[in-house]
Amino acid sequence: MDLIIQGCDCLGYIKYFDAHFTNYTGGVETIENCVCLHEEDHGILWKHQDWRTTGLAEVRQSRRLKCEAAVKNYPPLIEAMRKRGVEDMDLVMVDAWCVGYYSDADGPSRRLAKSLIFCRIESDCPMENGYARPVEGIHVLVDIQNNVITEFEDKKLVPLPPADPLRNYTAGETRGGIDRSDVNPLHILQPEGPSFRVNGYFVQWQKWNFRIGFTPREGLVIHSVAYIDGSRGRRPIAHRLSSVEMVVPYGDPNEPHYRKNAFDAGEDGLGKKCTFS
Repeated sequence: MDLIIQGCDCLGYIKYFDAHFTNYTGGVETIENCVCLHEEDHGILWKHQDWRTTGLAEVRQSRRLKCEAAVKNYPPLIEAMRKRGVEDMDLVMVDAWCVGYYSDADGPSRRLAKSLIFCRIESDCPMENGYARPVEGIHVLVDIQNNVITEFEDKKLVPLPPADPLRNYTAGETRGGIDRSDVNPLHILQPEGPSFRVNGYFVQWQKWNFRIGFTPREGLVIHSVAYIDGSRGRRPIAHRLSSVEMVVPYGDPNEPHYRKNAFDAGEDGLGKKCTFS
């Protein structure tokens, strides 16, 4: 079964189940194959597909790691990195980005990823900021559905940013080796406690009350928002609030930046990224 087209991008065996739920009119609706039981993470989740818009599945981190491994072991890339003075491929980082939609070649019949490449200076440094050294001039397109590199081109030999011992901005590694000392301490105190109350998932703040929840795709979801409106009592304001999508359009027209089209919720799982950070 084509798991991405089916609506889930988990690796390993997956079993799908139908879901029955009550809609806003009180009627019962059935969504076929919308709940999946994952072998990968031993979890039961709502399928990573927007059934309302026939949207595609979220790309899971496990598949991105397989994509990175395929790119780093690709002989033409190894040769391209050697031209840039990099022999140790453990220093190389590969991020799989959504390619956007520029022609029918980018259409939804294939799941494609534009691989952005970076190079660390130390492979065993936990504080290493690899994103400080982008590797530019290399075009890599990956069919992540089949984990196959479909396009590769070493377009231009762009020198790597020079090694900078202060690149990580960690304590004691600032210019001159001395951290700033001209900033006064900031203390935020509430001697009488906060102005809000939390009881499980129910939050009350002044005249507002609502419930909170989280989903892997959206992150924070706010439910049943209401306002205590004097003699009118509890006035419903919103049934459900969430970030449907977050898209960051990069304004640089140069390659590869113009192709950066990050759909942080639908493609990457905004909720997981926020809660894990």
